[in-house]
Amino acid sequence: MSGYRAMWLTVLMGLGAAAPAQVASVEHVSLLTLAESEKLARPILLEAESVSPSLDSGSRALLLYRTAGGWLALDHTQAISVYRDAFEAARESTPAIRQSLEDEIFSDLLPLSPTTVLDLLASAEPKAQERFYGALIRFALLQGDYGLAS
Repeated sequence: MSGYRAMWLTVLMGLGAAAPAQVASVEHVSLLTLAESEKLARPILLEAESVSPSLDSGSRALLLYRTAGGWLALDHTQAISVYRDAFEAARESTPAIRQSLEDEIFSDLLPLSPTTVLDLLASAEPKAQERFYGALIRFALLQGDYGLAS
């Protein structure tokens, strides 16, 4: 992996900070427009997805989880798909990573796509099932979706 790609993925995953020499002073920072931000973010998110299969399951799950969060502002359908991929990667990782990431994934995914949470819960850890079946029912009732709640 090139140094440039590794740096961006490290920043995306929140695992490191840029060196002080790489950070512009506050006086010289200009805010990006929404279109500029999207133009910058989309290739980074796609790159993160394309690199993820080369990682171990725990790292892949974490990268995909963070990438799905990045997609939320850009494309809900893509975010849901990447959350699914993150869940599948988490299922292959260690129990500690699996339990932690399942909780995070379901928490983010529930308001976005309750039916996706329902689909994934069947293969989740028992503790996650206990927490999120109840959360799903409460969410569905609050939304007036009595069919999903039953």
